[in-house]
Amino acid sequence: VSSKMHLRVSGRPDFRNLEGWNALKDDGVLESGARYAISKLANVLFTRELQSRLDAEQVPITCISIHPGVVKTEGPRNAVKTGILAYLIKLFLATLGLTPLQGAYTTLFAATSSKIKAEPAKYRGSYLQPFNRLAEVSAYAKDKQLAEDLWACSEEVAEICLKEVAPKP
Repeated sequence: VSSKMHLRVSGRPDFRNLEGWNALKDDGVLESGARYAISKLANVLFTRELQSRLDAEQVPITCISIHPGVVKTEGPRNAVKTGILAYLIKLFLATLGLTPLQGAYTTLFAATSSKIKAEPAKYRGSYLQPFNRLAEVSAYAKDKQLAEDLWACSEEVAEICLKEVAPKP
């Protein structure tokens, strides 16, 4: 699951190592929003890179990134705790936010639709917005080197984590 927020990433992120991932360390509203946007960009990049690797191996699996919409859940409600911005977010959610069931619709479509099975080339590595609309991704999301950097860093982190949880002899 990604988000339209991936379109808001303002500078090229550095996914080559964890230091790049952790570049935004402050806890302010702007920094939290930037981290969220970068994480959603990473979701799109990872999905597109996975699709590229599956296609290279001729594996008939379709990978899709989705934006569920702005959904009335605790995440957005608690993104900002106090102040006018918190009030505006709650007001926006109350008036325009999707219900959790509505927010699940695009994910369910991506996972179960016969349209995707009938036209896999149309959907491979794609990005869907509510309700089942193909949408363009950002220029950063199309950056093959950025996707490869993210993939390599993800492999390194996964290897470290797996070593930490491996049974000791």
